[in-house]
Amino acid sequence: MTILRPLLAAAAVYAIATPLPATAELVTPVPLRSKAPASPAPAPIPTAVAPIASPVAPLPTAGSPDATPSGTLPSGVPATATPGRGTPTAGAAPTLPLATGDPAAAARIGPNWAAFVTLVNAAVDETETIATHEVRGNLVSDDTYKITARRPTLARCEGIAGPTKGGVVVWTGGEKVKAHPGGVLSHVVVIASRHDRRATDLLGYGCGETTLASVVSIWSTYGQVVESPGTPVDGVATAMVVWTPPAGFPLGITREELYLSTVTHLPVMTKGYIGTKLVENSRFSSVALNVNVPDSAFDVRSR
Repeated sequence: MTILRPLLAAAAVYAIATPLPATAELVTPVPLRSKAPASPAPAPIPTAVAPIASPVAPLPTAGSPDATPSGTLPSGVPATATPGRGTPTAGAAPTLPLATGDPAAAARIGPNWAAFVTLVNAAVDETETIATHEVRGNLVSDDTYKITARRPTLARCEGIAGPTKGGVVVWTGGEKVKAHPGGVLSHVVVIASRHDRRATDLLGYGCGETTLASVVSIWSTYGQVVESPGTPVDGVATAMVVWTPPAGFPLGITREELYLSTVTHLPVMTKGYIGTKLVENSRFSSVALNVNVPDSAFDVRSR
């Protein structure tokens, strides 16, 4: 599963204002990563907002190599469907029920998937650390994130290693997120669309859409799930659960592989494909369920 890229470069643009407002609406298009040549040493920080002297590259447009595969909700999926892997919502704020998978149906797929579904169904909250490698067009991302989530509509996605280190995005329901880029700009909080390219992972998924609860919810509802023996991952024996989404599913993912420990039945690794191309490879660690996540975790400024 792909994980959110929380580093909002637009916060750096907004931060040239003095004094700084507590929260700003994100309106200036800024790319995920600037492709412009290195700039000379910056001028002294002005005391008022000034126009940006150098041009800002636009976000990728549809049809370009760097653009996210476009798509609409497949036929039969309601616009307010439970969010999950490949189900960005439209309309009313989504909700995630406490029970997200049918144990009887899961048992028919395989014992490890059934055990995973049972664990996640019983969990109110979750935390996990994920080191992920993603590819989109000619862009490549290597980041490590800590994901914290509580049903139905709370999620925190924090970069802890790689280019997004220190960045935080928090989703509390609806189609907006709050975020800051970390470091000296951690006091600058911006508000953006949950699916704004600057507030998603490299493949386009927003904060809270790739939690374990979301995986169980969407995999149990749409497409086909098959369990088979997996290969060892870092010395851990695994079962491989393959999800094939229905044709036309948003964002283009055509196959997702979930490697579950045969001992704990929790994720060890995931791989995502578009056609035959591997576009995402993630390793899991420190996965924990029902850890009594405090409310403060969903304050974007909390540490």
